[in-house]
This record gives sequence, structure tokens and C-alpha cells, in this order.
Amino acid sequence: MKKFRIIKSRPLKEEEEVIDQQDQDVAPQQPEITYESNPLEFMLMKYPTLTKTLTDLLTENFRDYITGVYIMAPKPTVFKIVLHNNRSFHLIFMGDNKYEAKVSGKKYWLASVGDFENAVMSIADLLMLGTPPSTQGPDTEIASAPEETPIETPEETPAEEEAPEELAEGKLGIKLILKEDTIKDLKKLGYKDEDIISISKNKIKLLVPAKERMNVINTLVSKLKYTWDKDIKGSSIGGVVAKDGTIIIPKPKEKQGGGSAGLGNESFLANKIKETVEEVGGPITVVVKGDNGKSMRFNGVTDAEEAGRDTSGNKKSDIRLLAGSKVVGNLSLKQENASMWESADKRYKDLMIKLVDKLSKKPYKNLGLAKTDKKGIYRLYNPSTKQEYSGIIITDLDNKDMASIVFGSDKPQTVVVKETFDESDFTLNGKVLTISVDNLATTLDDIVGTKYEPILVVRHDSTRTATAGLRPIVYTKESVYKGDKISGNRIELSYNKI
Repeated sequence: MKKFRIIKSRPLKEEEEVIDQQDQDVAPQQPEITYESNPLEFMLMKYPTLTKTLTDLLTENFRDYITGVYIMAPKPTVFKIVLHNNRSFHLIFMGDNKYEAKVSGKKYWLASVGDFENAVMSIADLLMLGTPPSTQGPDTEIASAPEETPIETPEETPAEEEAPEELAEGKLGIKLILKEDTIKDLKKLGYKDEDIISISKNKIKLLVPAKERMNVINTLVSKLKYTWDKDIKGSSIGGVVAKDGTIIIPKPKEKQGGGSAGLGNESFLANKIKETVEEVGGPITVVVKGDNGKSMRFNGVTDAEEAGRDTSGNKKSDIRLLAGSKVVGNLSLKQENASMWESADKRYKDLMIKLVDKLSKKPYKNLGLAKTDKKGIYRLYNPSTKQEYSGIIITDLDNKDMASIVFGSDKPQTVVVKETFDESDFTLNGKVLTISVDNLATTLDDIVGTKYEPILVVRHDSTRTATAGLRPIVYTKESVYKGDKISGNRIELSYNKI
């Protein structure tokens, strides 16, 4: 910027003026981002798929929660993500813009909706494990899925353009409910945050070496004056009751996925079945009993394995029950506050292309596409009133489609289990393990007409450039409708009219 001082000599105007002059053809130079000047932004700029993955996991404000990104291995490329509380997790690039996350010793295949949700929950647990006092959070509290259906009020409208709507399938923040006095007592004995795992608001699992479980109980009783109750469910040796009423159940660290905090719903169920088989000393019968009156019985179960990563061919199973090497049962797990069935980009790709083409060439009287500042990205709106819609509800889905969305292609057929597990859901009687769940669906009749019925919604997502900024997602009915009325500023459109 050059400044010239001009003194005007005309008698009547002797005031001084300052005139700013700048070369019009020279743009201000932006400092080049280098690793030395700004290592975090350099890494994010160099690896755009990493930036997108962090956005999916931690929202667009992910920079508020991380302090560094480091490459730990070249092939496959392994990134270490350091959080603001000095905890960390890893993202492993698997090719084709896909990542695997490793959080607290457990791996999650992020292309799987179930694994993605569990990864988000585990990262949230890490963020809660101690935050530096100087850290400044957002001005207002932000839910796990911004503007989505809160757990307390499921009738509210889901978010309209926040990528991770799947986050609603979580049970976050429960560590904050535990009694602080009990946690302080345990930490005085040397236990760390990752050893103390929440089961419910008044019950925790304490991860200890398997051979030390009884010694731990004796220590808690002698040093902390807690009370041993051998009849507490969830452990063959019972548990300990703290002075504030919190129940502590010592569990073998070796069987808990590396002793990590924030175990996913799948891991919890699989580990519980494995523990029971070991405790009984042989095959068991697993009975899954729903509060809706449905039940399923699986005989001769010797093992349970997590299957959430295997989504090929529309597989839906999260847990496989095994009798030797034979699969005798497939369970698809949905947590109690789950609001969606499927992110349906692949399933409805042709339908979306057809819809965009139709709206572009000859929009409906009350539905069309409005241009945005971003090339090729549009918004849904009413051409008559110029009012913008938040989404389209596609009605009249075919039963065959719905069955595929709910049960998938697994053999034997997957059953859908809706429950957020804790120890109180399991009862062992002899060699029969009964698992109580909120809802059990074995046929489409158990789903259609209920609050869990699959509803296809087309909503805005500016990352979906192949479909003009529109994305198909299958939600549950209760998250799309408030009673019989549409929730939010959406419009209905019959599948048969596209």
C-alpha cells in the first residue's frame, strides 16, 4: 500500500488529503502453508479424504477437538489424530477413499454404518476422558448429531445438511452420570479412566487382570470399606457396592477388547456370549426375548463373532452366533435411540439420477430444483411459492425393498434386535442365556405399520455431487413423522411418480 500526501495550493482549499493508492492488477499475496508454518492445516490440505473423514466423525468443527495429525506408517497410510485432551486415535487409509478407524484398541470399518456409529461413540468417549482446563468449547452445547432427534424428544426434525445423521444411534455422555466420589476412590487406588467403564447410571465395570478379580474385591472392601455382594448379576463372583450406592463389577481386562473404554454395542454382546460359554464350559442356548412379545431361540451356541464390517451383498448381520463352524443365527443390532436404517446412496442411485433428471427438465408444480452458488449443487424448493424444502419423503416403497433394507441377505435370515446393552439385560439359568431386548423383529410384519417402519427421505448434502447435492437415507417412521403429520419442512412424493 502506497500513501501520497497531496497539499492542495488553491487558496480556499488548503486542507490536506490522504489518498490511498494500490496497484489494481496485483492481488494480495497469501502466505504459503508449509508443514513448518502450520503442520495441521498442511496435513489437511495434502490429504483431502482425511479432512472429509474427520468432518464425518467430528462434524465440520473438528478443528475445535484436535491439535495434530501425524503419519505413523506409509503403507497403508496410518494417521494419528491427537485430540485436545492429548488422547488419540488412528485412521488407516484403505484405498478407494475409505478409512478404517482404530480407537482404544478396537478397529472400525467406516464404510459400515454400524461400525461408523460405534467409532463416533468411542471417539466421544475419548473426548470425555479429561479435558484441559484452558480448552474453550462452543458457545452452546452441540448434540452428537446437530439439530437431530434428541433422545428425550424423538419427534423433533433430523438435521438437514449435517453429514453424520447416523450419530443418533449412540448412548453418549453416560460417564458424566456416575458418582464422582466412587470414581475418585478408584483412581486413588491407581485405576485409570480406561479401566472404568459405564454400564448404567449406577453401575460400572472395572477392568482388571482375570486372575486378580477376587483380590480386587477384597481390596475394595478392606481399603474403601465397600460391601461385597456375591449375588449381583453380571459376574460369577458378584460385585461390590460403593458407599454412594454405585455397583462395581470387576471384569477380566483380557476379554474386553484390550480393556478399552467405549466398547460398541456389538462388542458388548459378543463378549458377553463368549464369557458365558466359557463360564458354563460348553455350548449354551441363547434366547433373545423382546418386550414386544417376540422371541428367538438359538441352540448349541459355542461362540459369537462381530460381523459388522462384512456388508458385501447387502449383508446386515452385526453378530453371528456359531455352533462350531456353523452359523446358527444372525443378529442386526439397533440401539434404542436409533433413527435410521440405512444410508442408501448405492441402493437408490438410479432412482436419484432419475429424480434429478425429472426435476431438472420438467419440475412438478410444487417441487423443483433451485441453483446454488456451488456448481452442480441444487436445493429443493416450491417453484410457485419459492419456499425451500428440507427434504422429500418417498412414499409407497415396495415391500421387497423394505425387507431387503431391514433383513438384508444373510443366511440364516437376520433378525433385528433393538437394544442398548448393559449387564441387566442378561440372565443365565443353567446353560440358557436369556437376553432381554426392547424390540425383536423376525418378519416384515413386525416392522411395517410401527414406529420402526423404513421411510426413504431425500435430503440436502452438498458432498453428493453426482446427484446434484441430494442424498437418499432410510429413516425410521418415528423420526420422520410426528404422529400422522410430516415432521419438518418436507414434501411427500410417491415412488411410482418418479
